[in-house]
Amino acid sequence: MSDKELRWRRLEEALSEAAEQTVSSALIVAPFIKERTLSRVLAALRPGALLTCITRWHPQELKAGVSDLGVFDVVRRANGVLRLRQDLHAKYYRFDDRAFLGSANLTASGLGQGMHPNFELLLPVQAGPTCLSFERDLTAGTREVTAEFRREMAALVDALPDIPPIAREVESASRGLTWIPSLRSPKDLFSVYSNDERLPLQTEIAGRLDLEALGAPAGLTQAEFHAFIGATLLLTPIVGKLDQLIAVSRPFGVVRQRLQEWLNVDREVSSAHLQALIRWLIHFLPHRYEYSRLRNSERLHLRAGAASEGPQHLAEDF
Repeated sequence: MSDKELRWRRLEEALSEAAEQTVSSALIVAPFIKERTLSRVLAALRPGALLTCITRWHPQELKAGVSDLGVFDVVRRANGVLRLRQDLHAKYYRFDDRAFLGSANLTASGLGQGMHPNFELLLPVQAGPTCLSFERDLTAGTREVTAEFRREMAALVDALPDIPPIAREVESASRGLTWIPSLRSPKDLFSVYSNDERLPLQTEIAGRLDLEALGAPAGLTQAEFHAFIGATLLLTPIVGKLDQLIAVSRPFGVVRQRLQEWLNVDREVSSAHLQALIRWLIHFLPHRYEYSRLRNSERLHLRAGAASEGPQHLAEDF
């Protein structure tokens, strides 16, 4: 066994030893998590341990197998909670008051189990006040994954072609965190994506801003593009907040007021943002959202299947 292989074997053993100390709580944090690797780490946890796992899901990364949707099933079998944070770049593993900080994702390559392990760093530390402060900031704005949400993501990701993941820097991945549509008519977005020269300049500019923020890869068919944008919309924090609010049917005015508070904009701007967002959700995710107008009342709500498990909570307002 080479020095490098031995180093990663010791790293995995250190994680397992930490988990075996009859811990009462465990926090697993990594942008990329593979189902099999997570199962090996969690196998050492005693029944009843409080488990939270935080990761990020991007459609291309899921399709390429960099991360697994099946992580939800592993966490659920351990009676834990899976949360998403789309700007996540940290790698942090804590078992009670013992933590590991560094660069290693929870994958075979990250922990030295693959044929070609990465050169990583993961240091053991005592989980003191700095770690606890990090955890509070980390949890703010995360979205809890439900079984229904996982099924929706699986259907949308399955509709995508085999496309390589984009190596996203933190700054790039963060663009969608406060994203609101610039293009008012979502049906024009594929025309912008397809470089339709007949589009008005204003439509072209607005569409390019949205495509950049949502990270659509080149070469998608219209159906694949539709699935990609739908999956990406579901993963944006603003849609997560909206889902939480409209799990019960809400009047347009109530939703607009909350959006105004979240984005810290005036009434007129929040109305325009909400109208554009509703158009996008109805266009790209018609199975999930329903908009109705009765007399002078407008309402937006989740369809029965999407709302069957209750609201998908975010830890805090962003």
